[in-house]
Formats: sequence, C-alpha cells, structure tokens
Amino acid sequence: MPKIYLTKRDELEAQGIAGDAIIPAFIYSHKSIHNITNADIAKQLGVHANTMTKMLKHPEDITQRQLRLLAEYLHFNDMEKQAILNTRF
Repeated sequence: MPKIYLTKRDELEAQGIAGDAIIPAFIYSHKSIHNITNADIAKQLGVHANTMTKMLKHPEDITQRQLRLLAEYLHFNDMEKQAILNTRF
C-alpha cells in the first residue's frame, strides 16, 4: 500500500481549520486604505496577479518572506504584525 502524505492545507482542512483568516483581513483593509490593487501587491512580491489572488484564498501558503514584504509594503503596524506571528508560528 502506498503512503499518502498530506499537505499542510490538507492537514488544516482535516482539523476543520480554514487557514489564517487574519492575514487576508489585514491585506484587504490596507488595500482599501492605501488604494492598492492585487496587481500592485503582486508586483512588489514578484509574483503574478493570479498567484496573489490564490494567496488571499489560501493564506497558509504565503511564505515568511512574502509576509515580511507584505507587512513592509502595506505598512502593517506592530499590533498587526504580532497578531500574524501569533497565528502563524
């Protein structure tokens, strides 16, 4: 019988956890405050705009580097950064 390896997303879904809902919430709020589009954010992260949309749907796939760049580009405050760290790590 072959072994089945679950991805991180599969493990979260099996536990009933949809992922980090706080990250997209912060992104959407700062996008509206600073009048920034997904394409602008994608350009800063060095990814395609469709990839950025996928990241918002599945925030558990966002890497630590991308989180750091997001926080820098969208001007997250210290409280928001701490909230993200508490949910991710």
